[in-house]
Amino acid sequence: MHTELLLARQPILDKEERIYGYELLYRPSSPLANQKFDDMQATSHTLMALLHSVDFNDLLMGKKGFINVDAKMLSTQILELLPKEQFVIEVLESVDLKSAKPLVQKARREGWSLALDDFICNASTLKNLEEFIEFFDIIKFDMLDPRNDPSTFAQALGVLRRYGVRALAEKVESQKVYHELKGLGFELFQGYYFAKPQLHATKTINPAKLKILEILAIDPNQTDRIVQALKEEPDLALGLLRLINSSFFALRRPISSVRQALLYLGVDNLRKWLLLMLYANNEPDPNNNALLQSAKIRAQFMSKAAKECGLDAEKAYLTGVLSLVEPLLGMRTQEVIAKMPFLDREVEAALLGEENAYAKLLRIAQALERGEFDAAKELAQSLGLREERLAQLYYEALRSKAL
Repeated sequence: MHTELLLARQPILDKEERIYGYELLYRPSSPLANQKFDDMQATSHTLMALLHSVDFNDLLMGKKGFINVDAKMLSTQILELLPKEQFVIEVLESVDLKSAKPLVQKARREGWSLALDDFICNASTLKNLEEFIEFFDIIKFDMLDPRNDPSTFAQALGVLRRYGVRALAEKVESQKVYHELKGLGFELFQGYYFAKPQLHATKTINPAKLKILEILAIDPNQTDRIVQALKEEPDLALGLLRLINSSFFALRRPISSVRQALLYLGVDNLRKWLLLMLYANNEPDPNNNALLQSAKIRAQFMSKAAKECGLDAEKAYLTGVLSLVEPLLGMRTQEVIAKMPFLDREVEAALLGEENAYAKLLRIAQALERGEFDAAKELAQSLGLREERLAQLYYEALRSKAL
């Protein structure tokens, strides 16, 4: 019997919305129907699979990886197989901190960074906060738990500041909540809001992004017009030349003209690159840009999955990239589509919520991003996509450096 690895990442961001780390969401599946795994079994099976199959540098891109553990896992030596500098032990809320205190102290002495998962903040829990806070670097507040008393947040944050502990708000699902928590003093954030932020009616589009939309609206066969449009936006032209002369392409001779770069790259790949540039948001380190990383990984996974089940990989890629355009530009998807007259009809239909194969691929990608593996497997079956391939394809997308 073998264990399949189902792996997803959820970004954790700082106050500048740069990626601080990733919570690794994973679950082993068994060939035996309906077999159940407790926290210890799930984590140990998956850690072993991670250690045998994952390049941590590719997976985490220099950021911290958050791993959920229970008391049983803390008492074993399995975690010693992981590099301490790359991971944060996230102690599950099910752990009785009083009885597990020696285990937590031991992990701290051994140099692990520790986070406490799903802290419920109210008058009762505040009484005990200072008993265990010294062992943790990060406290995660579950924003959707009804047992929270928001009026106690400020007091709790004051305690955390005294001990030099960072407050992480998880399950942040709206822009309003995000800004309120940021104003209170939360330093780190995690939740569906960052994967699918709410629409900003007042958001403006900078000229470079408008230029990208303008270029995407040009007939792909009119290369002269595309070259001229690129030259009119120096940042795009320079970015294209940096891309084509990067180590990724390993050219024997440098390319110095926009036209040469376009001919070498091809219009289809240029359009992919331009779509990703929409997400760049002037961030000098693309690994810090959560939206850009989400778009790349989603598009790469959908492209690979499309090939696997006999669909058009290019259509799947475009659907994945454009599925995040609303939070990026503050425009309705319909408005963006209207600016791209050469967009494929099936891609357009999937983006507008119509039911087709590319819409299903999009829902599979979204389910994997949220760690909803059962939903992803069910959708995969409807496309004839073997469920045991999901994890491998998603991991390949996570580590891909291609456009």
